[in-house]
Amino acid sequence: MAKILVVDDSQFICNVTKEYLEPAGHSVMAVQNAEGAFAAATQYKPDVVLLDVQLPDMSGFQVCQKMRESGHTFPILIMSASNAYSPWVHGLAQGFLFKPYTKTMLCAKVQAVLQGDGGPAVKAATNVACWDSPMVLLHHLRNSVGSVSQLIEVFNKKADDEFRTEFVGMVQRSVDNSMGFIEEYVELLRPSELKLEDVQINVWLNSAVASHPISKAPGISIVWQIDSGSLPVVSGEPLQLKRIADAVLNNALEAMGPVGTLTVGAYGDVSRRWVYVSFQDTGEGMENYICEHVLEPFFTMKKNKRGIGLSWAQKIARAHGGEIEVTSTSGAGACVLLKLPAKSKK
Repeated sequence: MAKILVVDDSQFICNVTKEYLEPAGHSVMAVQNAEGAFAAATQYKPDVVLLDVQLPDMSGFQVCQKMRESGHTFPILIMSASNAYSPWVHGLAQGFLFKPYTKTMLCAKVQAVLQGDGGPAVKAATNVACWDSPMVLLHHLRNSVGSVSQLIEVFNKKADDEFRTEFVGMVQRSVDNSMGFIEEYVELLRPSELKLEDVQINVWLNSAVASHPISKAPGISIVWQIDSGSLPVVSGEPLQLKRIADAVLNNALEAMGPVGTLTVGAYGDVSRRWVYVSFQDTGEGMENYICEHVLEPFFTMKKNKRGIGLSWAQKIARAHGGEIEVTSTSGAGACVLLKLPAKSKK
């Protein structure tokens, strides 16, 4: 008999995993956040840890890293809806368990790890070699279909009226999730049609920030660094440009939490051919391997997020002939730089 620690914020996943493993003779403890995982790692002393990659208080990658730094050597299986995270956990975890999983798949993977066949940890990777957005989309769709299959398997065991209602709700959420990803991806692929007009960047920027919740957050200070004299007119669609600002400000607000400083800057180059708009926050920042792919569709470390906001921002910027760049240092905030061409002089 092995002691299995399950770390997943979904009570449904925890319950199903217990139902799958306990009949095989294993003892299973389930916790739903990183704090509980650290305590259980010391007190429960598990033989294997099944760790969800996205937790409410910390990413599974961070939990994995901190467990290793604390000296824990038990095998860890990352539970994930996509293998896109795999380069980040090499050297820390023994492998992946793709969600949703069947009873046979789960028991076989756990048994392989207990026998030392789960795959050796190798040298930690420092970045993600590539990010294939269509493949990530297919992973999401596969997992939604797999979720329905898993729910049906459980449904066949629990056919009471109360569970029927819960079952229909879970299936509907899975279908809605799949349709949401498909619709977002279709929109991203569709060419942008802009209704261009003259835009005064300082006026647009003040309006975009003032209309966003970040301007009303009591603990957030906004510092303006606008060089109005150097700013040429931009030819753009104000509503689409506002969508860029909203995506950037949403991320900044989430990163800073209740307290922080947002520095908003804008200036033109000497030749007055380009406009640069910057958003610098004092949030927790990002590691390089995250920062490198933060503009890619469906790339996210956040729970229940699709990772599409900044992808839309980049699409809009490029439709205007511009570009977005993101730089960050872990623990020292992030900076998003929007580069737009000035209105051409004919």
